This record gives sequence, structure tokens and C-alpha cells, in this order.
Amino acid sequence: MAMLMKWRFKEEPEQLWVKVIEAIHGSRRTIKKYSGEKKHYLESGKQSSEWIWILLRKPLKEEFPLLFGLAKNKRNKIHDNYKRSQEGILWDWSWSRLPNNSEEKSEYEGLKELLLQQSVGRDEDIWRWKNNMEKGYSVKEIRKELARIIDVNEEPNGFEWSKIATAKVNFFMWRAIEERIPSSVALNSRGMQVGSVDCKICGLAPETANHIMIQCPVVREVWLQLWSWMKIPIRDHNENMKRRIQEKTEWPKKKVNIIYAIHLLAAWSLWKNRNKQVFEDTLRNPAMMVEKIKEESFDWIKLRSRHTGITWSEWRSFSYWNNVV
Repeated sequence: MAMLMKWRFKEEPEQLWVKVIEAIHGSRRTIKKYSGEKKHYLESGKQSSEWIWILLRKPLKEEFPLLFGLAKNKRNKIHDNYKRSQEGILWDWSWSRLPNNSEEKSEYEGLKELLLQQSVGRDEDIWRWKNNMEKGYSVKEIRKELARIIDVNEEPNGFEWSKIATAKVNFFMWRAIEERIPSSVALNSRGMQVGSVDCKICGLAPETANHIMIQCPVVREVWLQLWSWMKIPIRDHNENMKRRIQEKTEWPKKKVNIIYAIHLLAAWSLWKNRNKQVFEDTLRNPAMMVEKIKEESFDWIKLRSRHTGITWSEWRSFSYWNNVV
């Protein structure tokens, strides 16, 4: 199903659901280039959209952009634009108005010349793949080709899902380390009018995901207090969040999973604190934030880990594991 949706995402760019995904995630991005090539065989035209039909090297809407602007229905199937008669196929495209300047008329003549060379059948339209010209499109064939060129089991960005953290926090961090959360810089890059892109807390630098979670002066104080509480070395405030949560060599082995979960919660809490400043004009100071992180992480440990016997006193001193074998 996922493969089929990716195919439709590429081949149906005018669909509303495609535009929604692009609005949320930004412009289209290629994870890894797929080398497979396809060839379209037109029959009745009932399955093929007219303006993404490729007769030369690219879709008609790119070959003839002025005509595309004049088209009444930009989602028509090819079948909707011709009629059969005794003389053959009569192409009848619906325009909002007839082409009336030299550029539009030139494109119109070029389109008519291409259509005269195009035969139309009565069966369903099909696609053929260069690696298997005997078969039409199938998810199985695509998966086989992708499996040949990429590791389908490779994690997309190296993010490790924490079993102690909640799904919401894991998902947030997965997006945040790739700068996919709606920071001012991210929203501005997607064409949204957000005013100043500077940090809403310190105002000293552009508000990126890494600035919100690591580099803001207020945020740095939160991390210093958390590291002191967890008794782990201080890290570089100029590193990115991805590196901070992936480099664990200096963390005590017995506490790695716990410390990792606290780092995810801290990032999530810093994001929520930023949102309070933006939408409610309120802001917790670093000491209050650290206490809130301690309280919420304690609930996680009690309910989502095997350390159910830990007490609040042991948690506040971060000493419970000293006697755990």
C-alpha cells in the first residue's frame, strides 16, 4: 500500500491530498533516487490524466503551460477530450477561451500536431517498466527494484525509538532532528508569512529546531541543570540535537535508556515552553522547567519501565541505580 501511495503521489500532483502533504512537509523531496524508468502505453485514455500525459519528454502541462492555463478542467482524463467518428478520432479540448495570441496559438498548433500522431485504442491504459517490459505496473516489481538499490530495513534518519518515552514524544523528536517541526524558519521556508524568524524567547538568532532545543541561552541553562542532576558530562551547546541524542558513550551503561528518554522529554518540554511563549505569552524559567521534566520523567519510569520500585527521593537524587546490579 505504501508503494502504491508513493506512486500516486508522484503521478497525481493536482490531487487535494497531495497538496495537503506538500503543505505540511514542504516541497517534494527524494529520499534516494530510483533508477527505474517507465513507459506509458495509451489505449482508451480512461485511466490517464490529460495534463500529466507524457508525449515528448515531460507532461503536457509542462510542454504547453499556456494551454494548461486555459484548460477548463485540469483533472480531465484523456478519454474526456476526444470522440470517435467514422473519420477517426476527433480531439475536442475544453478551453475557458480560445487561444488568441501568438504564443498560445503556437502551443495549440504544436499540441494538434502531436495528437494527430497519437493512436487511441479501446483497452485500459498500461505502464511498462524498463526492467520488466512483459508486465504492467505492480507493487511487487517496484519493491524488488528498490530492494536491489537500497536497504529497506535502514532507519530513515538513524533515530532510535525509546520504549520509555511516549509515542507522541518519539514522533516529535523523529521530526525535530530533521528540522521538520513548525519553527519560524521552517514555516517561512514553506512560504508562510510569519514576520520575524528570530527566536521567540531570546530574539538573538533565527528560530530553527536546533536553536529551540539546544542553542537558545534560556535552553542552555535547562540542559546544564539536567546534566548536573543526571551526573553526566556537559555537552557542546553548538552541536545539533541529532548528535546529542546519538552519542551515548559518556553515559553510564545502566542508565543509558533512562537518560535517553529524559533527553527526548527535555526537547519536547522545551518545544512546549516555546509554544506557551508564542500563543499564551507565558514562559517558565529554567528551574521550573527542570522540575517539571523530573516529575514527568518519574511518571514514565514508574509506568513505562521495569523500575517500578523507584521512589521519588531516589529519582530526585538520581541514585536508584547505584544499588542495581
